Amino acid sequence: MTSHQTSLLLILMTTPILSLGAGFQLQERSSSGLGRAFSGEAAIAEDASAIATNASSMLLLDGTQFSSGFSYVAPNIEVTGTFNGSKGKDVGPAQSALIPYAHISHRINQDLAIGFSLHSRFGLSTDYSDSFSATSLANKSEITTYYLSPKLAYQINQCWSVGAGFDAVYVESNLTNSIPDSSPNLGGATILDVEGDDWAFGFNLGTMLQINEKTRFGLAYYSKVDFDLEGQVKTDTGFPGVLPSRSTTSASAASSLPRSIELSGYHELNEQWNLHASFTWTDWSTFDELHIKTANGDLPATPENWKDVYRIAAGVTYKHHEKWTFRTGIAFDESPVSSAKFRTLRIPDSDRIWLSAGTTYKINERYSVDFGYTHVFAKTVDLAESATAGSFNGSSGGNVNIVGLSFNGSF
Repeated sequence: MTSHQTSLLLILMTTPILSLGAGFQLQERSSSGLGRAFSGEAAIAEDASAIATNASSMLLLDGTQFSSGFSYVAPNIEVTGTFNGSKGKDVGPAQSALIPYAHISHRINQDLAIGFSLHSRFGLSTDYSDSFSATSLANKSEITTYYLSPKLAYQINQCWSVGAGFDAVYVESNLTNSIPDSSPNLGGATILDVEGDDWAFGFNLGTMLQINEKTRFGLAYYSKVDFDLEGQVKTDTGFPGVLPSRSTTSASAASSLPRSIELSGYHELNEQWNLHASFTWTDWSTFDELHIKTANGDLPATPENWKDVYRIAAGVTYKHHEKWTFRTGIAFDESPVSSAKFRTLRIPDSDRIWLSAGTTYKINERYSVDFGYTHVFAKTVDLAESATAGSFNGSSGGNVNIVGLSFNGSF
């Protein structure tokens, strides 16, 4: 993989902040969900944020309800290694970010509900220091997506309900790599500065099975989303045979976001204690090749070797009294990167463990506030990335702190 191809690789990976789920998925679309490690998301309906996972959950909400908030993600990732004989270390390549979300649902009658959700499902943000030895492989990567999703839910009978949503997804990206500052002649020169955006479309489906008043199961499906980013590539150094030095050229990259399926369960032990769990499968094996086209010709295709992954989560909720509810959860998130050979500096991905806790304070009959906290333990992994400019061999590891706050209401 060349350094130019590596820079363009991330244009295919849509959304904001350091990837916290499998590959570059984001879970952060609910503060109450954050507090239970997003366990039981497809079967829980504590507030309107539930519709971001399973549209059929709207039929568990009365009247008109909304939930709006944000998650603040503060990663602490360290990348160390050797590039062409020079030691490199960057303590904070992953950038902190604020991820907002907003959801609203409206119960039309006993059998029908509508809603709308604005959130993000994928994300990445890394920025290596200019003194890092391997900036020719990766420097800055900012990729953002926004999901705009109208929803509809229908009650079939006392046991079954179904829901569906349409996803309009906006994707934008800015990725760079450059000659290391330590280079005697071209230090700091841009190899590639890539910008692109696109609107893409998909859908989501959900169903809920109510076993009895205390037990239910939810199943949620998000479709594959195909997109074709259009933008430009700026370069100081040029790309031999394709891009001249000191030029700006139009470019495009076609790829897709993977489909996923989540199965969740929810059970009320009594009036105070609830149990919830989830199993999520994500089809990352569809990410198999990168093909970049420019106005001057195509760049060489880059094969990938990602695998399908799963995420498992379990948690418990305790209703202390009318005003306060407490929750906690744990999750295991599998990485789709199969080996160090396919792990890049832009996405030093690894398996991770989530430990979460949170609370809800009920202000009055209509309004409440959610607070959630998660600490993510990222497994230390090896990195082995090669390009025409040289090779980087090292490791990556660390942790992430996530804080979420949201305001909920009904009318």
